Amino acid sequence: MVAGFDKYFQIAPCFRDEDSRADRSPGEFYQLDLEMSFIEQNDLFMLIESMFDHITKELSKKKIVALPFPQIAYRDSMDRFGTDKPDLRNPLEMIEVKDIFKTSTFKIFAENTKDGRTVKALVLKGRANESRMFYDKAEEKAKQLGLPGLAYIQFKDGGNKGPILKFMKEEELNLLKGKLKIETGDVVFFAAGIWERTCKIMGEMRSYFGKRLFEFDKNELAFCWIVDFPMYEYNEELKKIDFSHNPFSMPQGGLQALREKAPLDILAFQYDIVCNGIELSSGAIRNHKPEIMYKVFEIAGYSKADVDAKFGHMIRAFQHGAPPHGGIAPGFDRIVMIYRDEENLREVIPFPMNQKAQDLLMGAPSTVSEKQLTELHISINKIILNDISIDFPEREISILLGQSGSGKSVLLKLLIGLLKPDLGEIKIDGEQLSLLDARLDPIASDTIDELIRKVSLEYGITSIVVTHDLHTVFKIGSSIAFLNNAGFIFKGSTNEFEKCTEPTVRKFIEGR
Repeated sequence: MVAGFDKYFQIAPCFRDEDSRADRSPGEFYQLDLEMSFIEQNDLFMLIESMFDHITKELSKKKIVALPFPQIAYRDSMDRFGTDKPDLRNPLEMIEVKDIFKTSTFKIFAENTKDGRTVKALVLKGRANESRMFYDKAEEKAKQLGLPGLAYIQFKDGGNKGPILKFMKEEELNLLKGKLKIETGDVVFFAAGIWERTCKIMGEMRSYFGKRLFEFDKNELAFCWIVDFPMYEYNEELKKIDFSHNPFSMPQGGLQALREKAPLDILAFQYDIVCNGIELSSGAIRNHKPEIMYKVFEIAGYSKADVDAKFGHMIRAFQHGAPPHGGIAPGFDRIVMIYRDEENLREVIPFPMNQKAQDLLMGAPSTVSEKQLTELHISINKIILNDISIDFPEREISILLGQSGSGKSVLLKLLIGLLKPDLGEIKIDGEQLSLLDARLDPIASDTIDELIRKVSLEYGITSIVVTHDLHTVFKIGSSIAFLNNAGFIFKGSTNEFEKCTEPTVRKFIEGR
């Protein structure tokens, strides 16, 4: 843009360090990258919508549900769907009901009517008479997600039922009926707590119920734009304001908003395009003004010298006069995956890498030798793990926890032979690892937690899981080992972990 090109596009490989998931290819993927000068957000939306309309008509029998695509603010999407990647084919929506319980005697709800907290309701029309198994399985799902149980009320002909009914006043029930438009035969599920966490959990329950109660039409393409992302968020781990999405986006309101608004109230010209619950791309109207760029980073704790050191090339280019510009880069592989009705991205990629990010065709990656490190003048001096030992309970699922860089992945790679220790040896049950059969397999996908749990319970497999996610910890974990500063600072059960008072562990739990 600075060079004078008013627009460009390219179908290009993008190399990115991403987790392996059903809709991700670890390491690289292809994208339709495009950028335009003197463009506003809605201009770009019209262009992309017309492109997908053309693709759909020319290459598929599928039908786009709505044109133009609905635009949903990030906050609204989280409030209604519990995710910024909603599948709009699912008719279920969450509703905020905390205003009804401000003076309630039901303590769990009353305590969550304050700012930053929420009480969410999810109505299933005509499902009050579902079987006992339906409710048991729903409660099991809720517990896997981190809830202590599932709160619900069934509105039936013979009288209302539910585990929390006894805590409800008649007035509160009547207000709920009015706000939620409840009829006889409906059931309402509830969750209460910190806004973001509760929204995400209820969003998972919305998805869970949607897939079981409705048959989504695979020939429907429910596109939408998610807009108005927050520019900043509060980083609990670092105890500071941080960027929530893309630091190079133009803040809404420009320099004036940066100077006058609270950081967490500032929105950005950032947007995602989503189809059937799958994010196809992120994009933004770019920040092209140096003075705004400096202020954006200053709020996040970066000095002018920091910005010049890291992004001086960009600042200098913009100082010569950059036009307003914006862009987007839809994932080419994901587009093909959706139009081909595939559930996994690997099905549309020739010679894809596996879940371990291994290229089986090329036999990569391979173990790095000391000779190679020496030739490349690479010195590894940091002690990651030092003289550790631990007992993993047999036929149970053990969790490795710790901050980024604490050694979780290194330990797992040592156990499966992808890395070798600099000194000493690794023993399992007293035998050298090198003499044992290779039966350990790293799994890095949050979509198969339930499969790990099932395999461990039914087949007696000993599993070791590396994760940052507390949902996974409480969903499938039996015992936990927490790594920090080259060693274990906690070993114990899931219940003991939740009550642990060790400062680093406590900070980790509360920050999640």
